[in-house]
Amino acid sequence: MGKKIFDGKPIYLVQILKYYSIGAFINIAGYCLFLLFIKSGIEYRVAASILYVTGVIASFLLNRKLVFESKVTLKSSLIKSLWVIFPAS
Repeated sequence: MGKKIFDGKPIYLVQILKYYSIGAFINIAGYCLFLLFIKSGIEYRVAASILYVTGVIASFLLNRKLVFESKVTLKSSLIKSLWVIFPAS
């Protein structure tokens, strides 16, 4: 497997940095929204549940587009991801 170079750095290092950056952004945004939800009177379990689902979807979409630069259709990649998460018994 040949080493790809992106701006003088190995491509996998750039991907890792992008992946961690997106993860940090999602967590910080989720925590801020959690505090906002709690302050507005939403019960903490409901707020956490809403933000968990929202965070998973946002992470999937942002990582798919910005980190892995996927060319596969959204429908196809979503089906493949769900297949990995919930394999057929």
